[in-house]
Parts: sequence; C-alpha cells; structure tokens
Amino acid sequence: MKKWLKAQRRRAEPDAVVQKEYHDDVILPPGGRPRPVPALEASPDSCYIDRHGRGLRIDLLRGFFVFAMIVDHVRGTSPLYLITGGNRFFTSAAEGFILTSGLVAGLVYRRLIDRNGMGATLLKVLQRAGVLYLLTIALTLIILPVSELLNLPWAQGLDRSNPLRLLLSVLTLHQTYYLVDVMLLYTILFLVLPLALVLMERGKTWIVLAAAWLLWGLYQFFPDLTSLPWPIAGNYLFNFSAWQVVFSTPGRFDPASMVMSIGKNACWTMCVTTAVS
Repeated sequence: MKKWLKAQRRRAEPDAVVQKEYHDDVILPPGGRPRPVPALEASPDSCYIDRHGRGLRIDLLRGFFVFAMIVDHVRGTSPLYLITGGNRFFTSAAEGFILTSGLVAGLVYRRLIDRNGMGATLLKVLQRAGVLYLLTIALTLIILPVSELLNLPWAQGLDRSNPLRLLLSVLTLHQTYYLVDVMLLYTILFLVLPLALVLMERGKTWIVLAAAWLLWGLYQFFPDLTSLPWPIAGNYLFNFSAWQVVFSTPGRFDPASMVMSIGKNACWTMCVTTAVS
C-alpha cells in the first residue's frame, strides 16, 4: 500500500510543477510586487491561454491584422475588403497591429522584470532594438536602390548623385523608404521603451501616459515642431510622435487582468486609442 501511495505521489509531482510554471507564465504582478496567484482552473478564460502563458486571443488579433494589411496593401481591390475594411475606415489594421504589439510588449517585459530583474530586462529590450535597427537598415538598403533603379510605382525619385550621403542618412535613421517606415518606427519605440519600463516599475505610469498623450496632442497642431526624434526623409505615414501613443497606452494595463480577461474599461480605452490615431 505504501509503495502504491509513493508511486501516485511521484506521478502527481510533474503535473504540479507544470501547473506552477504555467501560473507563473500567466499571472504577472504589476510593478514587480508579487500577489497571490488565483487558481487557473477557476478562470473561465484559461482555455484561451497556452501552456507557455501566451494569450491566444491576442495572437488571433495580431494574425488578423497581418492578414488585413496584406489584403489591403498588396493585392489591390479584393472581395476580401468585406472582411478587412479595405483600409477605408477611421482606422486601419496597422493601428491594431501596433496597439496589440504595445500590449504584448507590456505583458512580456513586465514579466521579465519580475523574474530576472530590471537590468537584465533592459538589456533584452536594447538587444531587440538592435535587431530591429539592423533589420531596418538591411531592408532599406535593399528596397530603396531596387525601387529607384527599376522606377517602381512607389519610387520617390531620390537624388542618387551622392551615394555616401544617402548611405549615412540611412544608417543614422534620417532616411527611410516605402514598406520600411514601420520597421523604423518599431526601432525607435524599442529604443524608448526602457525609459517607460523604468518609470512604470517605479509606479510612475501616469508620467508615461501623460507624456505620450501630450506629445500626440501637440503633434496634431504643431507637426513640424514636434516631429521626434528628428525629421526623417521618406517617413510619410509612421511618424513616431503620432503613433507612439498607440503603442504605449495598452502597455499600462494590469497584466493579469489583460491576459486572464480583457475588461470592458481596457477595451474601451484601447478602442479610443486606436480611433484617435
């Protein structure tokens, strides 16, 4: 009988370990302060979270936004516009994708702060920014010359008489190009993200939100004076001063409530953020 009980305990131990890891992946204490972990089995939304803590509903939204951007911008007029909106509404799939990216960034990096500490997390963010920078430069140096030499429909007629000057402007993020401007935006967002994470970890989330919305408001009236971090040639759409508010606002929500169940207040705030962009 004792041997049988020991065998049953051994079988239950791996499940308990997996369950604990699962909870740690899902429940994210705000501000790095631990809170009691609610039982996952009691949540009606647990089926929407995989064993690694990823919110499947958020992944579904991001996948739809990517699908909509491809339909709206690549193929041309399509009957699928009935699903995607054809980029003719107040907002487009691009706003939704950047909004959910900001939400995911807030969930992931605040969890890393709790697990690994602020220093290790900031290093990881800067490494991601470095990867985005290299990707932005590589894509620009491929798409720009090919588009200009072949005179593709989106060619901008850039002055190619001084290739070195053009190269330096690309390397210093003073020049971007069609289809690469969104990657440039992500690069700058992740370069600024460490400062936002430090402020939120210290309970200064209101400063992050106030600065983001103030910059957005000023850009509506004084775009020439508030084009941060600097004027970027060829950046006709994804201006940092306007789009940063879409990325930064969702990241301030309580991670546990956002992953376990997206509340009505959070949804309304996210909708307003997307609409004003």
